Amino acid sequence: MLPLNWVSSSMRDAWDDYQQARRCQNLIAQVMLAAIVDHLSNVRRFGAEAAMGREPARWIMSDEERPFGYLWCCDALDLAPDRLRAVMDDQSLIRAARDRMNKARRTLSDGAC
Repeated sequence: MLPLNWVSSSMRDAWDDYQQARRCQNLIAQVMLAAIVDHLSNVRRFGAEAAMGREPARWIMSDEERPFGYLWCCDALDLAPDRLRAVMDDQSLIRAARDRMNKARRTLSDGAC
């Protein structure tokens, strides 16, 4: 390995820029991951329909392109924004339907006894 002082300043600058870009991408990935984890937690705690009205789902469904908005984060990470939205909607709809069916079964079984 070469000592750092043997490397040209332009190579050091390029390496520093690369490292800074990686740190930024890691931060953005953590923002996205936190939103997904928080949304899934809300689905478990409050049900799918109620979770869709809470902050993580609203952020994911927003079309704002401001820094650290959902679309901006997807662009920075080269992700397709609609893919996550589609999966989130499908899972939420499935869970909501399942919750309604379970509630209906309980109501029927409570009324039958």
